[in-house]
Amino acid sequence: MIVQGGRIVLERYVDGFDASSRFHTWSMAKSLTHALVGILVRRGTLGLDEPAPIPSWQSSDDPRSKVTLRHMLNMTSGIGNEDMSKGPTGPGDFVQALLFGDGAKD
Repeated sequence: MIVQGGRIVLERYVDGFDASSRFHTWSMAKSLTHALVGILVRRGTLGLDEPAPIPSWQSSDDPRSKVTLRHMLNMTSGIGNEDMSKGPTGPGDFVQALLFGDGAKD
C-alpha cells in the first residue's frame, strides 16, 4: 500500500488476500505504541522515567515496581519472556502454537 497526502494511491494484494484480510501486527505494533506513548509524554500524561502505570506491579515487594515506561519501550525491563522459547510440545513452538494451535482463532 502506498499513501500519499493522506490518500491511498496504490494498493495490491497477493493471491488469496484482500483489503478485508486480517494479520498479526507483530513488531509494527511497537512503532504504533511508541508513537502514542510519545504523544502522552509530550502532553505530560505519562513520564518515561516513572514506574510503568500497571497497578498490579505497584506493590513495594514486587520487583516490577521499579520498571519504568522507558524500560518497557526500550525492551530493557529485565522481564523474561520464556514463552517465546518453548511451547506446549517443546522448545521453539510457542509462535506456531499461537498461530495454528487450539485457540488460534480466539
